[in-house]
Amino acid sequence: MKKGAVCAAVILAALLAGAVLAAPFVNDLTAKQTAEGLRALPLPEDTRLVETAYAAGKLTGSGNGMQYFGAVLLQSGLSLAELEAHYADCAQHDWECCVEPQADSAIRAVEHGSLRFDTSVSGEGYYIVYSWGSGLPFFQEFDLRGH
Repeated sequence: MKKGAVCAAVILAALLAGAVLAAPFVNDLTAKQTAEGLRALPLPEDTRLVETAYAAGKLTGSGNGMQYFGAVLLQSGLSLAELEAHYADCAQHDWECCVEPQADSAIRAVEHGSLRFDTSVSGEGYYIVYSWGSGLPFFQEFDLRGH
């Protein structure tokens, strides 16, 4: 009986350690998939995809909670209103396919930390399209970046 309890405790500890170690990888993958979902959307005319970025963690607001952010940097001859109209057709929720002008490399939708595009953004015609994703609650609890 004692041997079975020790074995069960060791298995439980290994599962818990595995969850803690796997959570950041799973959550980063979820954020990457959010960005890849944006990348897969059809581009409007006179627009080119420049770069993608993503992050997982406590990215905005206060309190605890894992958030998943994905973004694409676009260069376009279209206006903000034209891009918003194009991406509004692609969004299923208010937090998807948000379009904003991008004046530099800093991603301002993310309040905590410093997420940036690698591309040097200068001049007009650059836009960020971003979405907030959702992940598996089990892995959210085991990722310390969300707390």
